[in-house]
Amino acid sequence: MSRERSLQGAMSTIQLDDAAHETWDALVVGAGPAGALAARELARRGARVILVDKSRFPRYKVCGGFLGAAAIRVLDNCDLTHLFKQVGAISTKNVRLCTHGVSANLRLSNGMSFSRELFDAALIGEAIAAGAAFLDGTTAGPSSCNRFTRQVDLQSGTTNVQLSAKLVVTADGLAGSFLSGHNEFDPDIDSGAHIGVGTVFACDEKGFDPGVIYMAYAPGGYLGLVRLADGRINAAAAFDAGYVRRAGGPAAAALKHLSA
Repeated sequence: MSRERSLQGAMSTIQLDDAAHETWDALVVGAGPAGALAARELARRGARVILVDKSRFPRYKVCGGFLGAAAIRVLDNCDLTHLFKQVGAISTKNVRLCTHGVSANLRLSNGMSFSRELFDAALIGEAIAAGAAFLDGTTAGPSSCNRFTRQVDLQSGTTNVQLSAKLVVTADGLAGSFLSGHNEFDPDIDSGAHIGVGTVFACDEKGFDPGVIYMAYAPGGYLGLVRLADGRINAAAAFDAGYVRRAGGPAAAALKHLSA
């Protein structure tokens, strides 16, 4: 399996106007791992499913580039662990914790590290192979409902349509906007919560071995790094907002963290 096959699997399969002319059993909003897997499993059980996402795929994504044992069991139950080989995932069984010049090595029972760009595209490809339709670059918002269907407004570029579905599954993430305005679904975020930052960058330096998660802890938050199959480093952090401001921005905060 190749990188190209993974990326090509996440291409729109239907036109927006054509999608609006049908009544779907299920509309899934958000094509990350949760949404793509939900679309696949519904389609496998005979439902007419359409999966939509506001991003264009393949998309750049940092967070979630590691799956632990529990998540791997979910994929195994769905016969999807072959995707790890397809996207070049690396078996990851060690965590190195570092703080103030002191480090400790911990063992993981099981884990896989990979590029979210490849993994998300491959999982969408599995949903399409199961029979789901896919639309990327498309925003969705609830409109109205009757006894049998929910109407959802879809927009791509300057084209706006209304789609009907018997079931709507929302999987557009914590910052998703599909349910904005519905107070009962508003996320409860602590005002002092850390902010997430991340990037993927080329790195030929020695010292970051494949199969190891490197975690740097210091006052202000934590920074994690893992090497991907193509040699790049996936770096993701959760920092106190004040720490980021005092450091002069996310990148400066990350450098300060690594040198602490």
